Amino acid sequence: MNRILIGRCFPVAFGPPIPNVSDPSGLNCVDLPVADLGSSNKTGANFPTMAIDKAGNLYAVWSQAPINSSSQVTGDTVLKYSFSTDQGNTWAAPIQINTSGSPVGTLHNNVFAWPVAGDDGRVDIAWYGTPGVAPNPSNGPDSCNNCDWSLWLVQTLNGHAAAPTFTAPILASEHFIHRGTMNTLIGGQNGDAPLAIFCNCGWVQTVRRKSLTPTRIILTNPLRRTACSSGRTAVTLISGELAREHFGAGTV
Repeated sequence: MNRILIGRCFPVAFGPPIPNVSDPSGLNCVDLPVADLGSSNKTGANFPTMAIDKAGNLYAVWSQAPINSSSQVTGDTVLKYSFSTDQGNTWAAPIQINTSGSPVGTLHNNVFAWPVAGDDGRVDIAWYGTPGVAPNPSNGPDSCNNCDWSLWLVQTLNGHAAAPTFTAPILASEHFIHRGTMNTLIGGQNGDAPLAIFCNCGWVQTVRRKSLTPTRIILTNPLRRTACSSGRTAVTLISGELAREHFGAGTV
């Protein structure tokens, strides 16, 4: 898991698999490389993600951690970012999102990143991060015992400039939303409390934690409301802003 690629498809006639002419699926698809992380780095916390702005520019975000010869994580799990202005044919050299300016200091472990793009060059990136430090070498986020994870966001208004600039990490959750280890591919899925939530409209998953009341986090489409039973928490995405609703005691 040391390469980032995108799949690009365009419609062709239904028929035998003849490149650029026809295919049983009706699509002609190619894999385009975004970045090669080399043998000393690994991705998979938990997937690379991509967004497209209104001008057609592409933005890719992924988590990345250094590893040793035994594939153990030996440092922070960071966020990487790249962009393409030619429909994915070429990509800018990846840069690291600076997480040192958060209100709680440097975020050392960063997972489940998700970008959203709007007008030309405007990109928001949300993810789960913690100032907690995992032991090294270890399973990285999956070994971050007693770490408090919160939802964070950064924004750029010049996302495909020669040197894009981002805001400092902004705390998007009212307080931490998960305590303990994560469960990621970077860590070999060794965490004991999977936070299976995707920062994307429409996904609904259940959070399992050792010491806190199970909580449902719901990210819905704009203006769509979803009710929760007592003891659950709803998070609704309305016009690009997160609004929290608390129901009953014991929510976090």
